[in-house]
Amino acid sequence: ESSRQAFNLLDNLLHWSRAQTGRMNLNITVVDLYSLITRNIHLLEGIALEKNIHISHSVQPKTFISCDENMISTVIRNLLSNAIKFTRPTGKITIISREKSRTHEISVIDTGVGIKEEDLNKLFRIDIHFSTTGTANEEGTGLGLILCREFVNLNNGNIRVVSKPGKGSTFFVELPKAPK
Repeated sequence: ESSRQAFNLLDNLLHWSRAQTGRMNLNITVVDLYSLITRNIHLLEGIALEKNIHISHSVQPKTFISCDENMISTVIRNLLSNAIKFTRPTGKITIISREKSRTHEISVIDTGVGIKEEDLNKLFRIDIHFSTTGTANEEGTGLGLILCREFVNLNNGNIRVVSKPGKGSTFFVELPKAPK
């Protein structure tokens, strides 16, 4: 667990510092959202199984977005990792996608502990260190969501959250559709 936390911290710091210094190349391509979501679920399902958390998704194959695949994969991985961290054993995490006129909206929905309303505005801010302990005492760095916001913004998207303490959270990521 310690090694995993250290790796996540270093990985997030590396990505964030590269984005801040302009050394991260943006490589916008057509990405199949279904494959990206499936790959990241497989990557983290072992951790979810340790807590007896069920992860599912209803994203359809050939749902194409226009983005930097590595950046958005990092975003999905961070959101999934957080959902696992803050969901109690036997909880559920669901990922859905909704097509809009020019974008696809990805929702990562958990049945976790939720976030207090007064803390919601602290989540994406670098000037406020905000981190809470997970349901199995997992530690956070407070950088994951900041990195998510940076990467989503670089990809011409938006990220937001809706949450209720005791009921769970939903993170919405809106990204451009791939041109047809």
